[in-house]
Amino acid sequence: MRIVATSIKLTIALSTTLLSYCGSFLLGYHVNNPRIGRSFDAVVAKRKRATTYAILPSSILSMIVGNSNEMAHVNLKPSSPCHLSSKNSLKNMLDATNISALLMASIIIFTPWELNLDIGFGRWHQMQQQQTSQQPQHYNHLLHINMVQSRAYALSEDQLLVDAVWKEVSQQFVDKTYNGLGEEGWRQKRLDAIKSVSNIAAGPEDDDKEKVFETIRSMLKTLNDPYTRFLTPNQYESLTSYAKGGSTAGIGVQLLLEPRSQDVIVMNVAKNGPAQNAGILPGDVVEEIDGEEISGFTAEGVAAKCRGEVGTNIQMIVRHNNGEDDGSVSKIRTRLSFTRAKIEVNPVQVSTFSTDDGKQIGLLKIVSFNKETTSQVMEGMKQIRGTSAVVFDLRGNAGGYMPAGVEVAKLFLPPQTRVISEMGKSGKATVYISDGIGSDTKSPLYILVNRRTASASEILTAALQDNHRAIVVGTRTFGKGRIQNVQALEDGSGLAVTRAKYITPNGRDIHGIGITPDKEVDSCGADVSAASCLTGLI
Repeated sequence: MRIVATSIKLTIALSTTLLSYCGSFLLGYHVNNPRIGRSFDAVVAKRKRATTYAILPSSILSMIVGNSNEMAHVNLKPSSPCHLSSKNSLKNMLDATNISALLMASIIIFTPWELNLDIGFGRWHQMQQQQTSQQPQHYNHLLHINMVQSRAYALSEDQLLVDAVWKEVSQQFVDKTYNGLGEEGWRQKRLDAIKSVSNIAAGPEDDDKEKVFETIRSMLKTLNDPYTRFLTPNQYESLTSYAKGGSTAGIGVQLLLEPRSQDVIVMNVAKNGPAQNAGILPGDVVEEIDGEEISGFTAEGVAAKCRGEVGTNIQMIVRHNNGEDDGSVSKIRTRLSFTRAKIEVNPVQVSTFSTDDGKQIGLLKIVSFNKETTSQVMEGMKQIRGTSAVVFDLRGNAGGYMPAGVEVAKLFLPPQTRVISEMGKSGKATVYISDGIGSDTKSPLYILVNRRTASASEILTAALQDNHRAIVVGTRTFGKGRIQNVQALEDGSGLAVTRAKYITPNGRDIHGIGITPDKEVDSCGADVSAASCLTGLI
């Protein structure tokens, strides 16, 4: 990477020298030093067959270390015309008239400053003179070169982590205004964060790392998006291990951050897991783990604390759900104790039930979406083949692996049917279409939802509802209509970036609104059986 960057800088430097020799123009450089949080402007101005002027730092050394930003004016000798074919062209190139350009070339190549390239034409009226009475004339079509944003060699390992997070967000974040900051404002947040990291006093390594992580979180917080978040190595491992499926050691809870209240809510509990056995209920709010208040934590942060070695103990303080499906919780704090156990992440539970008139109904309770969900739904459909109808119970399903929601929807839609549209920062839509191969387009479908049905669950629900393929029953859903990309960073930490919003087949943006059921049933709480919720409807 450094060789490539140096080659690019060398090309720019040689081009600068050539242009300085051959044309009438103004070269304007704006340079940032992220190590010290300082910026500096340098200008090289030239007129054909006339005097070359340069405003440069009084000391290159002081510029690099940041002790001075004083400018000195240099008046150089007149230039001769540009004759590249002349046998003396090399000599002319190195003539004293081009010292300014060569000096700038040296700065570009050899300093650790961050340099961004932005070329354009503009108008220059006058350049202040400090040590000469000569004034350059004013020009109408002058070349400006602004150098900003190439790799800064002086960045420390921690600063490079800040830089990596900033760049990924810059490339992916769905809001191209960066929450109204604009590109310049967002760029300044990066410089502020890099400077803040450079000021962290040396201390215990773990303490320093946490300060770096907190600096990154503060930078991301300015985007005002609770789903764009930095993940420590433990949090990243916690999130990705759940998405992969299989087994993990913990207490058996699925968590989600409520963006309005900023509470971490229990969306679902594993059947017969430590959490359920201790009395944790869907809808409970987690407030403390092992004596540590979790205010300001992400759901991944809380989940990481819940995981650990099999047989180890954990204490948690929660506020219980009031037993209603409206999200209300008790003000009473309850302390609970658990012993971590191996939790099998089995996203699909298959069963059947009978209606009052004797119909056999297939039931697929999907508790989460991960990479195994689609194949388990396909297997479940084989087990309930021949039933009169199929019910998907998505109550308490907070989502998970977004592509699984799309793929499950495709299993029940005819060819060339729109599943979902994904809209990124460019404003262009990516449309997911069902291929219809082997899909079940005949079985009557019902979907049970509640206010804790979110994300990938809502993608599946909206796709089948908008295409008139299923009847949705229950209460309004959570309303998470944003898609995150989760990726690893070099130090083992991770980053989740809201890269797109999704639009349902009928053009709905459900974010913060949710999906309204076709049949609203307020009495269909998480502890009510699917058969009871659907009485009189099937």
